[in-house]
Amino acid sequence: MGELLTPQQQQAAVLDAQGFSREETAKAVGISESSLARWRQMEPYREQVSELSTRVSQEMEPLLRRVRVDIVDGARASIDQLRDALEAETKDGDPAWTIRLRAAEMLLQALGEAAFASTTQDSQGASPGSAQAAVIVVQGADEVRGDPRAKAAAVVAETTGKQID
Repeated sequence: MGELLTPQQQQAAVLDAQGFSREETAKAVGISESSLARWRQMEPYREQVSELSTRVSQEMEPLLRRVRVDIVDGARASIDQLRDALEAETKDGDPAWTIRLRAAEMLLQALGEAAFASTTQDSQGASPGSAQAAVIVVQGADEVRGDPRAKAAAVVAETTGKQID
């Protein structure tokens, strides 16, 4: 397979297997895009690209797994921080409503995005979870625009059904 290809074709196959565009690959190898298009029609070239793509995927899988774990861990830490912010207080021990409201909005946004990603989309491309979260945030912000405490109370009341005095 690979031995039927010239060194230049082998170099192009490596770049193709890594996902480089036709333009990038041709430029890096020093050939025209039309030459690369012809090479891509050759069975030995396609086999080499396929073989290399499989190898690249196998080598990348552990790295991708670690990246996914890091992303999930980071998201969990962020959510924990936002949960703590829901109970933020001023120096005097009073509720810090501006911080609490922003944390509630951010959590609702995250929940809406998660719901959007995990549910079937309706014909307009929105999921029930994300639409509900968006409505709650917008209503909470628009109905009581000037008073942070009232905003937070509205958001909490909408999401939990509990009233804050």
